Amino acid sequence: MAISFLQTVASSWASTFTSSHVITFSATPASGNFLFAFIHIDVSTAPTLTIPSGWTSIGWPSYATSLDPVYLQGMYKISNGAETGFTIGTSTGCRMGVACVELSGVDTSSPIASNDAYMASVYTGSTRRGFEYDMGSFSASADTSYVLRGSACNDDGDGGTFDIGTPGGHTQLIHIENASYGALKVLAVNPYVAGDSVPNASITTESIDGGEVDAVETGSIGLRVAGSSPVGPSALRVSHVANAIRLQPNYKW
Repeated sequence: MAISFLQTVASSWASTFTSSHVITFSATPASGNFLFAFIHIDVSTAPTLTIPSGWTSIGWPSYATSLDPVYLQGMYKISNGAETGFTIGTSTGCRMGVACVELSGVDTSSPIASNDAYMASVYTGSTRRGFEYDMGSFSASADTSYVLRGSACNDDGDGGTFDIGTPGGHTQLIHIENASYGALKVLAVNPYVAGDSVPNASITTESIDGGEVDAVETGSIGLRVAGSSPVGPSALRVSHVANAIRLQPNYKW
C-alpha cells in the first residue's frame, strides 16, 4: 500500500482578531484516513491553543524573532468518518490561517515517523523584490514513506502581498495568504524514496506590494505507510531552529 494525497481544506484568513477558528471540510474524510493541520498564528505573543477533541498536537514549539514573530503549529488525527470540520480555540484573540491535508494509506497506530521545525532567513539579493529563505534539511526516519512540509510567512501587517515559491522536488498541495499579514503553504516531497533524508531547499517570498517579509518557519513531518512496524524515532522533536532576521525593505518594481 502507498500513501496517497486526497484533499486539502483551509480556513479563511480572519480580518480581525478572534479566539474561535472554524475549518469546514470540503468533503467528509473517510474513516481511517490521516488528517494533518498546519496552523499559522499571527499575533505578537503566542496564545494557548485548545486542540479539538481527538486531535494530537505535533509538539512544535513556537519561535519568534526579536522584532516580528511567526508561529507555526501542527496537529493530526485518524478520521472517524464523521468529521464535517473542527474548531481551534485560542486563549487570546489572534488571526489564524489553517490548512488541513487528508491522506490515505498512513499507518493508524503510529503515523508519525519523524518531524522537525526550522526557522531561518537568508537574504540573497538586492536587485529584485524576492527574498529566499532556507526550509532546512529534514532527517527523515528509515521508515518514513511520505513527507509533508508547511511554511508560514509573516509580514507584520505592513501591506505586502506575498507568494511562496515551490522548490524543486516539492509539489504544492495548498497555498493561502492574506495581504495584511502573511501566507501559509503546504508541500509534499515528490517523488520521495522511503527512508531518504530531504536536503535543504529554499523558498522565494515575493513582496508584490512593497511590504517586507519578516520571518518564515517551516515544519516537516515524515509519515509511516499502513502496516509498517516502527523502526525510526517516534518522539516529536525539533532538530534545528535558527533565529530569523528582519529584512527591510524589500525591493519593488
